[in-house]
Amino acid sequence: MNEEKIKKYHKLASIISYAVMAIIIIYALTIEIFKNAASGFKPLLEPQTAMTVKYASFLIVALVFIAIKQVSKAKLKSEKNKTAEEFLKNIFAVSVLRAAIFEVPSFIGFILFFLAGAYVEFYILSFFSFIMVILYFPNRDEWDKELKNKFVNSINSQAAEIQCGRKTILR
Repeated sequence: MNEEKIKKYHKLASIISYAVMAIIIIYALTIEIFKNAASGFKPLLEPQTAMTVKYASFLIVALVFIAIKQVSKAKLKSEKNKTAEEFLKNIFAVSVLRAAIFEVPSFIGFILFFLAGAYVEFYILSFFSFIMVILYFPNRDEWDKELKNKFVNSINSQAAEIQCGRKTILR
């Protein structure tokens, strides 16, 4: 596995994460335009229904984050990760999946604003999305460490087994 390939995947994952951050900002700008320019703006739902939708939205967001944690672990522990290149592709896929999933709360808040007029809830969900994208931003040092741990350690242990096997043969 060459350095250029790792650099290429990491750069692409970083660009995607930056794009998700930009989308969250675009949602906020759009909502501010509607809130300030459209004085006749009224939510589509009645207040009672809107409250139910708000609670359901927060529940969906919680479930999404539980699911992403499980998917990430499963993808990185997959049996398909037999080569360093396959493992790198899976690290990239997990980074992109996380960025996309972390945008979901902001998108739900965006929709919630138009359905229920939930201005404050939009900003809470968007702040949460933005923070999660930053916390899980693709980190090149972590990628290198995961690749090294997965493949250098396994190569060293295989070499140790071979050496042990040779010793027993020699005895």
